[in-house]
Order: sequence, then C-alpha cells, then structure tokens
Amino acid sequence: MQKAAIIAVVLALAAPARADKRSAHHAVQRAERLYRAGEFQRSLEQFQQAWDSFPEPDSLLGIARCQRQLGQNEAALNSYRQYLESGAPETRRAEAQSAVAELSQKVIEEQPHTPLLLAQPVPVAPDLWTPPTPQPPDTPKAPRRAWIYGGIGLAAAGLAFVGGGIACGVLAQQAAGELDSASQKGGVFDPSLENRGQLETALEGAFLGVGAAALISGVVLAAVGSRPVPLTMSAQVSGDRAGVQLRVVF
Repeated sequence: MQKAAIIAVVLALAAPARADKRSAHHAVQRAERLYRAGEFQRSLEQFQQAWDSFPEPDSLLGIARCQRQLGQNEAALNSYRQYLESGAPETRRAEAQSAVAELSQKVIEEQPHTPLLLAQPVPVAPDLWTPPTPQPPDTPKAPRRAWIYGGIGLAAAGLAFVGGGIACGVLAQQAAGELDSASQKGGVFDPSLENRGQLETALEGAFLGVGAAALISGVVLAAVGSRPVPLTMSAQVSGDRAGVQLRVVF
C-alpha cells in the first residue's frame, strides 16, 4: 500500500509540470503572433505568462525584446542580462550582448543627477516584548480512525481531480493541434478554438494542482492516522501579544 501511495504521489506531482510546460508553449505561440503584428504590450503579457508557467530562455528573450520596443530600457536591460545568465544559445548571444551595451548607455543617460544625501541615524525603539512564561504542555492523543478515513476520502477526491485535469489536458492538446494545423494550411484563424484551448489549459492546471494537493494531503493524513501521534499544545500570553502553538510529533 505504501508503494502504491508513493507512485500515486509522484504521478500527481509530475502532471502539473507537464501542464505548465504545455501552457507556456501555447502562450509563446500567441506572443510571437502578437509581436509580429506590432502589438508589443499584449505580446509582453503573453511572454510573461509563459515565463511564469514554465521558465525557459526563449520566453525571457521575448520579454526583453517587447520591453525594448516599449521603451522600458531599464527593465529590458535586466531581462537581457538575465537571459545571458540563463544559458542563452550561441546563435542569439550576440544579439543579447549588443542590446545590453546599447541599453546600458541609454539607462545611464536617462538617470537624473541628484545630490548625494548623507544617511541619518534611525532611532531604535526599546524592545517591549517580554519572553512568555512556559506553560506545562498538554499531550492529548489524536483520533486515529477518523484521520485514516478522512485521508482515504481526501486522496480519492484528489485522484478524481487529477483525472479531470488529465482529461482537460487532452482536450487542450487537441485544440492546439487543430489550431496549428489550420495555421500551417493557411486557413482562417478561429478565435473560438484558441479560447477553448486556453480554457481547457487553465482547467487542466487548476484540476491537477488541486488534485495533487488533495492526494498528497490524504496520503499524509492516512499515514499519520495509522500510528499514535501525540499532539503538544501550548498557549502564551504576554503584554499585548498572545499565541497558540500546535506541534505534531512523529
């Protein structure tokens, strides 16, 4: 049972990564079309979405190019430098290095000349926090059977969400394939097909993320419930501060 649980957790963790990479690939395709059309702000948003979903050097280079076109020289400079540090291919390093040299000069010219101000010492307030008085811990036993049943139910719900995410991923891949096929054949671009693919990709990521979290939580909960787990709780009150601490010891 433990081996099966470990395999299920590994599959659940790998599924969101594949969905994120597929979502990033679609975002890069949309960003490149918008860049060729001269819509640099919308292209920047799509490249940024791709970078947030699955960081790759090509997305970072697209971000830098859009920022440069929009006149965001300092941001573009930082993006080009990050691109060079991220392992840019040799075929594009010359472009990035040339852009860094040009943008560095522009950033220097754009910086205002301000007088040097001496830092003033910041007054430090006295420490008003007093150490809390230790309280004797209470060690009740956690309910084992309820944890096991709850963990099994949560893991089952997680598997259902993972299955739904995989189904949405298949539908998103089909929509992307139809869109790419129409583009290669020179057909008319269908916005509804692209919107459907974006929706399926978003649902895939949401379902897989929720399913993985629920599956992992259920497995951990059932594992914890299969053995006696002492819980240590303590309350601390001092001045205007109060706190409650809960600790589970395996």
